[in-house]
Amino acid sequence: MALTRPFHRQNQQAAENLPSVGLSTDQLTWGAVITGIALLAVILVGAVLGAAGGQRYHTKIDRAVYDD
Repeated sequence: MALTRPFHRQNQQAAENLPSVGLSTDQLTWGAVITGIALLAVILVGAVLGAAGGQRYHTKIDRAVYDD
């Protein structure tokens, strides 16, 4: 236990010297929420476009196979 105390003190000193972001926790929270919503929207658009492309591809394959 005695060996960890100097390291703990060094970690505290290192944490005090970290630069600040300049944003409040509320601003960071809202930024994270907005980023999450935007990311979900991008994922949804990608899924819809992928499904449309897959449907088009499989329709072409089905027509080629069954229209013989």
